Amino acid sequence: MYHVNESELCDFAAKFPCKGKHCLSYQEEGLCKFAEKFPGVGRSCYKGSTNDDTTKQSTNSLPDTTVSSVETTTQSKTSPPISTLSSLPDTAVSSVETTTQSTTSPPINTLSSLPDTTVSSVETTAQSTTSPPVESSSQSIDTTRLSTPTVCLRGQLRCYNDDNEMVCAAPENCTCQITSVNASISAGGFYVNPDCTRRAHCINGNVTWDDVYSCNPNALCEEQNNVRQCYCKTGYHGDGKTCLQLTNCQDVYTAGINASGIYTIKPTNWSGSPFPVYCNMADGGGWTVFQRRVNGSVDFYRNWTSYKEGFGQIVHEFWMGNDKLYYITNQDNYQIRIDLVDREGTPYFAEYDLFRINDENDMYRLSAVGTYSGTAGTDDKNALEYQFNSFFSTYDQDNDKDTRHCAVVLQGAWWHSKCCRSNLNGNYFASVLPSTKFCCGGHSSICWSNLPGPDHNIKYTEMKIRPVRD
Repeated sequence: MYHVNESELCDFAAKFPCKGKHCLSYQEEGLCKFAEKFPGVGRSCYKGSTNDDTTKQSTNSLPDTTVSSVETTTQSKTSPPISTLSSLPDTAVSSVETTTQSTTSPPINTLSSLPDTTVSSVETTAQSTTSPPVESSSQSIDTTRLSTPTVCLRGQLRCYNDDNEMVCAAPENCTCQITSVNASISAGGFYVNPDCTRRAHCINGNVTWDDVYSCNPNALCEEQNNVRQCYCKTGYHGDGKTCLQLTNCQDVYTAGINASGIYTIKPTNWSGSPFPVYCNMADGGGWTVFQRRVNGSVDFYRNWTSYKEGFGQIVHEFWMGNDKLYYITNQDNYQIRIDLVDREGTPYFAEYDLFRINDENDMYRLSAVGTYSGTAGTDDKNALEYQFNSFFSTYDQDNDKDTRHCAVVLQGAWWHSKCCRSNLNGNYFASVLPSTKFCCGGHSSICWSNLPGPDHNIKYTEMKIRPVRD
């Protein structure tokens, strides 16, 4: 049997790693069978004898049937390029040279002793084979391309991932490339052009464009957090194409936001800029908070302008402002809820199904107080209904119905009638005799009549409103 240089053919096998367990060539049984007839081609490929005497036999001793077998098994396979063909007839050499322009195959140093039929077989096989062009027999293979499978599992696509690597992945994990604008869209993401007139989505590896995309008149085309799109202006809520004005915390709640916190609203007919409010989403949600007392850290003994514009810390102790309260309560029918906690930690609440104040020209008069319900008093002696139709008073504007200046006597601005029943803006640290039960007299603190204990026993208040619900 003809001896083929073992190191050269092993080099060939190493350059073409196969996918099978016993073959270092591609997957073709033909080349494995070819290798079996030439011991030493590959240690994993060859399964026959490795006897040196057998290996050194000349290929001239191969019978015709063997050559025919090689020809048959290598048809439509990848054929080896031939590095030395000096002893072949001119016609054979020409044929092989032409064929190897589109063929990759193992180099064979010497074919001078092979019969013409063997060369013809190699020539014929190469003509029916398609393979990448090779500049020379020593050209290396780009192994980086071999690391990505050419055939993906069922349900997968061959696509780019978020790291811009070509992989096999589920469609929902495939990124999309928009070559016209050199943009990449993450899986499930979108792309908006610079003037926000077109938007594309990446869905299951495919790019889908919106039929129409443009910014709402109350939206801006800009980039936020590295994402360019239409964004609703402050005081509006939506996706940029549609922007709804948030007029109160009920609008925030209706928009699907149910977390308590600070939101920006713009009431109907409010001519100023949108402003922040605290939205309490407990007790059914949608409550716009306009007053809170916690620990006396904010001074509530203030003048008319301060109560008109608002003061304090919106997440702690504050008064929202009478102007804002007027515009909110006059854009719809509103209800009010007042939560109180005494110094023993006992909670109380009072609800009225209607609440409204008038504007500054009417001295922010308490123009509507509806039916009472709750635990902070009784129907006939509730603390806020007593103040109905009272004007708002501060220490610098005496608008109450008493001969005394109630805002000064009770140390707090309120809808004072005759200095009694309620005053949730009183002096937080005022001391009142334990026997005192009413919000009347000097040195009054935060008070709400009909609660157990003395007037100064209240340590927490929160006043909030929302539209009346059907």
